[in-house]
Amino acid sequence: MSVTYNLQLTAGLAITWTHTAAGGTLANTPSDPLNEIMSLTLDNGTALNQCNIGWASTRSLASTTETLNFSNSSLVDAFGVGLAFAKIKFLAIWNQNTTAGQTLVIGNATNPLALFSAGTATYTIGPNGRFIIAEPSLAGITVTGSSADSLKLNSGSATVTYTIIVAGTNA
Repeated sequence: MSVTYNLQLTAGLAITWTHTAAGGTLANTPSDPLNEIMSLTLDNGTALNQCNIGWASTRSLASTTETLNFSNSSLVDAFGVGLAFAKIKFLAIWNQNTTAGQTLVIGNATNPLALFSAGTATYTIGPNGRFIIAEPSLAGITVTGSSADSLKLNSGSATVTYTIIVAGTNA
């Protein structure tokens, strides 16, 4: 029996910014408000604004590193299927720790994902911080086995709990 899996991702971010001047001799209070809702929907498929595979996990690192490989089917979805990404369309990582100094460093993998300019490039996610990248274009972030397929995560000397969500295509 053949089973068809469908995946849809909907992500949103609401930003409210109010910048006002206080005091002074102005007759009124100038302001510079911004209300913006940024949303993204990836429907099932492998084209523009589409994804057909996804993986999510909450994990803990105790003073160590781990390297996630997105091309070799080592990441297993909720149905027990090993995932081999060809493109990543959405990646979100949330450092759930809230204590100062409990950071999560991403990057510096041997075969880094193409979102990093070099194998030594890193980004530090501070306590309660989020790293989110959405590339819903047809190209997405290309995953190339054995050369551009890995994401290294490093908790330094802390124990860090993090959640990662990845959506992309297998073609």
